[in-house]
Amino acid sequence: MEVEKRFKELKLFIADHLDLLNLEVLEHYPVIPKPYESWVDEINHFTSRELIELENGQINDLDLAQEFKTFLFKCRELSTLPKANLSSHPIPKHHLRKMTEKKRHEISLLMDQLKFDKKIFDLGSGAGHLSGVLLEGNQKQSLCVDQDPALQEIGKKKLEHLKSRLKFKALKFNRDTSALTSTDYTLLGLHSCGELSLDMMRYGVRHHHKKIVSYGCCYHKLNCLNFSGAQDLELSNHALTMAAKSYKKMTEKEFIQRESVKRYRYTLHFIMRDHLGLSFRTLGNGMKADYKGKFAEYCHKFVSETKRLSASELEQMYLTYRNEYERFLRFGIIRSCLSRPLEVYLNLDRCLYLIKNGFKIEVQEVFDRSLSPRNISIVAHLEES
Repeated sequence: MEVEKRFKELKLFIADHLDLLNLEVLEHYPVIPKPYESWVDEINHFTSRELIELENGQINDLDLAQEFKTFLFKCRELSTLPKANLSSHPIPKHHLRKMTEKKRHEISLLMDQLKFDKKIFDLGSGAGHLSGVLLEGNQKQSLCVDQDPALQEIGKKKLEHLKSRLKFKALKFNRDTSALTSTDYTLLGLHSCGELSLDMMRYGVRHHHKKIVSYGCCYHKLNCLNFSGAQDLELSNHALTMAAKSYKKMTEKEFIQRESVKRYRYTLHFIMRDHLGLSFRTLGNGMKADYKGKFAEYCHKFVSETKRLSASELEQMYLTYRNEYERFLRFGIIRSCLSRPLEVYLNLDRCLYLIKNGFKIEVQEVFDRSLSPRNISIVAHLEES
């Protein structure tokens, strides 16, 4: 894949839909802008199964107008990355205790991806689960760095049998950290949160490390949005949050739960605007029980101003707004289609930074999206000068 070419294509495509990404769905109310209004009309009759297929990118058999289908195919085309050809390795049984299925899946593939790396700098290591597995049955070495000393103490006790080759260092890492005296360590960041991924790359460039392996996440916590110098789109925190949640495979159970939450949330905001003169605002997280009880009780709990309206009035409004919230729910599904293209775009910005600083790049999709959707791997090798 030509990184710069794909980056430019994504930039142009995202720029055409920037308002859709940058604003929350509810901030558009009461008007769904063109061309999305006609697309909403197209899918208004879709069953739950068809909406789930749409959100999961299974679009080949959906009956849609050409303009909408072109948009969806473009989303898929521009966000498609080469699949890594890695084998899943068995994890020693004594490491499996309290390890989630997601973590097992990730580590089993990283064992293959890092099989030739002799020294590893494990950034944001927590208790060192990953390094502990990587060091079993070989002579590898690892330095686990994390800002939580309590987690590191847990790791030291659990992995004491590896203490001659596995070291822990508690510190808050940034680009200026003096953590290593040798550049032959592979810098590894598995889902290093937000800016930490960028600081690891900056550190690798500054100290001329030969290899960097990065899996990004938590894009909404980024401070630097123009890492390479080529990314000049204005991206809101709403857009970055979409990227941080992208590519998760939607199940029917998750879809039904999400829709029940949004029906209450969206209708409450319609009432706030139309009947109480209130603007859009964040309501905070509710409990599952909040969305199973009466709508009026939900309103009174989260927005005190709704107490001006009686319970019967609120319940009637909930029924009155049914068509409107169905339309905006579908508008949100269309918006979600842009989340993976944006995530790929942000990662290619990182690739361009590394290329500019003398690294050869390999960017691939590694993990199964149903288990670990933050699955974009950037592997950077410093080219010989």
